[in-house]
Amino acid sequence: MPAVSRILLYILEYGATGLFTFSIFRLLYGRNPVKIILITTLMGIIQFYLSEIADMKATTIIFLPLFLIITCSVVFAMPISYSFLIAIIFTAVGFLSEFMIASILQVAGLTTYIRIRGSLMLMSTIQLGVTVFLLSLTYFFYKRKFGFMFVESSMYGRKVLKPINILFGILLVLVVCAIEVSRLSIYTATHSIVHPIIFFTISALLVTILLVAWRKNKKSIDKKYTNTIGVGKK
Repeated sequence: MPAVSRILLYILEYGATGLFTFSIFRLLYGRNPVKIILITTLMGIIQFYLSEIADMKATTIIFLPLFLIITCSVVFAMPISYSFLIAIIFTAVGFLSEFMIASILQVAGLTTYIRIRGSLMLMSTIQLGVTVFLLSLTYFFYKRKFGFMFVESSMYGRKVLKPINILFGILLVLVVCAIEVSRLSIYTATHSIVHPIIFFTISALLVTILLVAWRKNKKSIDKKYTNTIGVGKK
């Protein structure tokens, strides 16, 4: 199957999963859907590269939730704890949806789990099924206004800018990098060193983006408090 088709399927599946996950928290308002699609598009591209080109499937399973945690923290100005919750739900929704559709196909006698694992065509069919299923659920949740909302005072302002959030995010990236370093000699025995270099570059960019966004937001909020006569100060 052409690489473009595989990338598109990943983008569609991750986009649908992301929209549904955020609909649970009623965050599909304003420009949020555009931000979600941007994040999940990058996730789909990274998923395709790491799993199907670099053959780093084990790393991908850990790295993609981490990528979502960091990008949610930056793009939506969420504390790491909230982003961590979204990443867990995102992963669970994607896994359970794929499992449900694969189970339906097996019960119907159309295929088996073993055949699905060994066939890109069947996996692509399941990805399309997941996309349609989750987009339908997202529309239903959005129209019915199902879900719950975060407490706004816990999401923005100085609480987000606590050093513990930034340090925890950096620690997560370093842990994943350490795991990959421990596998490096085994990996490079049969694969190119170029792929780990690209992986570590992406990881470094995540840390840089986290620090730059934190610094920028901190300056912006400090300026806001400074220009406010006594408001927000203790």
